[in-house]
Amino acid sequence: MVCISVHPAVGRFIAVVYRPGLTRSCFQAHFWEREFTLNCVHLGGKQLAIKAASNFRFLRSKGIIIRKTVDMLIGTWCIEHDIELLHNDKDFDQIASQLPLRVYV
Repeated sequence: MVCISVHPAVGRFIAVVYRPGLTRSCFQAHFWEREFTLNCVHLGGKQLAIKAASNFRFLRSKGIIIRKTVDMLIGTWCIEHDIELLHNDKDFDQIASQLPLRVYV
């Protein structure tokens, strides 16, 4: 889940990625209840894809390989909108080591 600044938000495709991992019905109910209280933001588009690909190539040139495309899109969106990212994924730490991704610590 992506939490943004003081206004928590979740991207629509992030909900799709994480929802199948919620196997117990009580967790699913809690997830959807919380999701509807968060702002939904658009994390796609041609310009974002181009910028994410450019960031990916830059990181590769530094020897850093980001494992998931969705992480590159999320990280790039946060960079472009100057949003601090709350996460639990080493890919974002690697992105932040070379690009101006602000991560919540």
